Amino acid sequence: MTTRTHSTAGTEALDGALTGRLGAGGVRRVVLAPLQHGLADLLGHCLPSDPPPWDVELVRTKFKPGRKLTAYYRVTFSSVTRHVALSWSVQPLTTAVDVSSVEDEARRLHVLAPFTRLAATSDDRRTTLLVGPADPRMPQLVGLSQQEHMATAIAELAGAGSAQAAAVGIATVRYRPGQRHVLRVGQPTGGDGTTFVKLDRDDSGVRAVAVARAVGPILADGCSHAALAQPLGYDLVDHASMWRQAPGAPLQRWLTGGSSCGSGLVGLLGAALRVLHDRGPGPASGAFDAVGGLSAHDAAAELAATLRAGEHLDVLLPELAQRYRALARQVADRLERLPGEAPTFTHGDVKCDNIISDGRTLCLLDLDRCAWADPALDLAKVLADLRWWGASDGADVSVLTSALVVGYGDCDPHRWARARTLAVLFQLKLAARRVTVDDVAWARLVSARVRDAEIALRVEQP
Repeated sequence: MTTRTHSTAGTEALDGALTGRLGAGGVRRVVLAPLQHGLADLLGHCLPSDPPPWDVELVRTKFKPGRKLTAYYRVTFSSVTRHVALSWSVQPLTTAVDVSSVEDEARRLHVLAPFTRLAATSDDRRTTLLVGPADPRMPQLVGLSQQEHMATAIAELAGAGSAQAAAVGIATVRYRPGQRHVLRVGQPTGGDGTTFVKLDRDDSGVRAVAVARAVGPILADGCSHAALAQPLGYDLVDHASMWRQAPGAPLQRWLTGGSSCGSGLVGLLGAALRVLHDRGPGPASGAFDAVGGLSAHDAAAELAATLRAGEHLDVLLPELAQRYRALARQVADRLERLPGEAPTFTHGDVKCDNIISDGRTLCLLDLDRCAWADPALDLAKVLADLRWWGASDGADVSVLTSALVVGYGDCDPHRWARARTLAVLFQLKLAARRVTVDDVAWARLVSARVRDAEIALRVEQP
């Protein structure tokens, strides 16, 4: 389905934003006024004639200068909310986006209405819209958006009788076509509570479930107040992993706002990581081999990821981009001079929003990046995240860092030397990813975060 092209003025503004010529302000004007840059026309082709007024809320922005700008929104009208993905490209698509088979399935399962279509492309094929639950790469999202199907899938994994479909509430937590989706499913009264359903483009959920089942008991035995996320299992039909909700709130909420237990929880996190890091490639290898084993990960991969994360700085803030890349190279040079050690089991994504706490216990979520790697990578990501929350919300970073070190226990001091150096790399990545271009203070905030990373490396100067 296509629709008309933008006006000449609109096309010029879009070209200036996509190339970076108009700076961060150009990008911001496009994503904050999507109805004037294609969304109104494309939505019009996905809804019945004369639809009611809608509210649009920006969720996330992803900018690849000179290539593509994608924004994710929540669109609400007549008490109906859908997540949508709107993309603007420098080069037109070869063909318009076609999700006709997905739309047919959505219509059959009665999850299409009030929309009549789930995708649209502008006449010039530079602007495209996808409406949840449409995803050409993961068409099973449509079935998982239907109450009866979801209730049956959960009941089969839980080993229980089928739940009442009408009582199952399905909400979209994350809608990222072609990448990842997360759904939250509320069970009927008397059920097992809330379930989170995750779909990934690479089926990493299979490994995450295997990790939880193989390593979860090891962590529970070694650190009684810490646990890994509890899986219901992996749905082989829908290629989705399903997880029980952990009680509590993300760890960052316990670090600020006057909470007195933050340092204790960070110390507990240190103890939990030590239990995991003390496990080499041998334990539970059978479970990992059954799903292809765990991948290997190293600092070189993190360096490459950090440089990719900062690509938009090259065109929006060139001088800052030079400092960003220079600092990343300094980290790499310093790491080469530090002794290394054999890889061990690592979580791979230890940050506060992946850790849930009730104030007494911890639960580590998102196990899809577990790998054999330098344990300093886990410690570095925690250090960088603590520094982030210290700068954002006033958490006492020195107290929290000390608690982490004490909780972790004695180890080769070179491990912490590598962790403190690698933390600077993660600080750069957080600066590039967490400070979004649509923020009116983006330039000032991202510059401050890069400066914090520069200071951190000077402090760690041997």
